[in-house]
Amino acid sequence: MARLTTSGTLGRSVLTIGVVGLCLGLIAAVAVAVLGRSDENTITVDFDRTVSLYEGSKVRILGVDVGLVEKITPRGQTVRATITWDADYDVPADAVALIVSPSVVGDRFVQLAPAYTGGAKLEDGAHLDQSRTGTPTELDETFEALNTVAVTLGPEGLNEDGSLSEMLANSAKNLDGKGAEIRESIAALAELSQTAEGTKDEFFSSLEQIETFVSALEANDASVRRFNSSLAAVSDVLADESDDLQSALRELAAALSEVQGYVAENRTALRKNIDGLNDVTKTLARQRKEIASILELGPKALSNLAKTYNPTTGAIDGRASIKGSRDGRFTTLTDSTFVRAACGPAVAQDSSYQSACDAMGEIIAFLAENAQAAGGDGAAARGAAVPAAGADARTSLEYLLGVA
Repeated sequence: MARLTTSGTLGRSVLTIGVVGLCLGLIAAVAVAVLGRSDENTITVDFDRTVSLYEGSKVRILGVDVGLVEKITPRGQTVRATITWDADYDVPADAVALIVSPSVVGDRFVQLAPAYTGGAKLEDGAHLDQSRTGTPTELDETFEALNTVAVTLGPEGLNEDGSLSEMLANSAKNLDGKGAEIRESIAALAELSQTAEGTKDEFFSSLEQIETFVSALEANDASVRRFNSSLAAVSDVLADESDDLQSALRELAAALSEVQGYVAENRTALRKNIDGLNDVTKTLARQRKEIASILELGPKALSNLAKTYNPTTGAIDGRASIKGSRDGRFTTLTDSTFVRAACGPAVAQDSSYQSACDAMGEIIAFLAENAQAAGGDGAAARGAAVPAAGADARTSLEYLLGVA
């Protein structure tokens, strides 16, 4: 009896210990679950749709399960999903949430991408709008797109008159036996791509310049439209005058042909003339200041010359003067020397002028001598000797031109 009592007491002790251990285990499990749940990040995400995504679906990073979809709430045109993941896994601040379909049928999961490599982190409580989410294309949408393509290319669409079938047949015929050439073309295209890769900076620079040009055209759209309208008007005029224009072009072609023959026959003479013209051009270039002076003063001189004409006598009433190259003063052409210089050639042409010229010379000489005696003529005093009376025409002209 005593043995029985001892055995019963031992059994009760073991049972008590087992119950206490089980309670402690449950408490520890609940504590771990509660503590683990508190160390999580939670965000909300707006999707276009959440087909085959449910509460409890997996949240993955690089295919590894890190969390769950806690709640899905329809919101009109969007669906908001609340997801959580283990805070031990960092997610970049610019991450996106994508619904991934691992198979045609079956549950889907949410993929957070890209993986974190450094920088800012996505904070707990953040929100991702539709611009940062993505959903897969549904199977019925794929079938609908394929059906649209088939109908468009079928007998009720582009191939209604068999043109598409004919095009495919002609393409097959043209490509038959062209495999080597096609391969060479693909190889050349690959080389071109490598070349473009080596010059991508220049290529993009050209694109930027084109963009600048297009922007300038856009900014001056009204002017460009006016130019296009004017160009269209010119095109219409040219179209209306096409016959005349063609005739003119034919005549121009004939004239150019003749010019070509002329140049071929006179090549040496033309080269010589062009060389001479080159010399003339250089001379004009060196004398451009003088030419400018002539162009500036010439009109005034011609105007003054026109005013000196006397219609009554039919002669020019004027007194010309030449500035001496030595004394720097002006000597009038009425000087006795100049009169004799002018009379000499006149008498040489007509001897009847001799007596008149002699008389005029004596009168001018008398006046000049009296003026010199009175101090009016200082030419001799300045070292430029006036030619003596009766000097030849050459000597008088030399004094006249200032080279005596």
